[in-house]
Amino acid sequence: MARSLVIVESPAKASTLGKFLGKDFRVAACYGHVRDLEKKGIAVDRSKNYEPLYRIVPGKERTVAELARLARKADRIYLAAGVPTLIVWGDQDEIIPVAHAYAAHALIPGSRLEIFEGAGHFLHVERPAKFAEVLSEFIAETEPARADPAAYRELLRARGRPAHVRAVGPS
Repeated sequence: MARSLVIVESPAKASTLGKFLGKDFRVAACYGHVRDLEKKGIAVDRSKNYEPLYRIVPGKERTVAELARLARKADRIYLAAGVPTLIVWGDQDEIIPVAHAYAAHALIPGSRLEIFEGAGHFLHVERPAKFAEVLSEFIAETEPARADPAAYRELLRARGRPAHVRAVGPS
């Protein structure tokens, strides 16, 4: 029978989660980032609407192969579930198009997406006051992640929760 695969960064966290999620879940560690933008050139394909060009981080090939093997056997895969995530993006970002913000938001259950209208890639430089305001608001309004077995089990069974999206105009 296929099981759900939960991928976390730390092997210690994988061990802990594995103990209380039960036999229907396989918890595996990726040991940090396994993929990065290509080092050569500008790392985007201009002919494909600036689609990013990724490469496997050197030394992570075996980890990626093992995670791929586990993923093929799984009926569901969970990444970063239950971690409060704020995605802040400029709608005029020429380095990484705003479509990536929407894609990341769709893939991270419970994430909050803030789009800065008229801003580019370096929001903390272009709109420091608005960036600080949005970040402070997120911290003040967001429940911290709870690292307890019941919370993880509930989140995995619920398959995420509705996400919050709003556009932030120039200030």
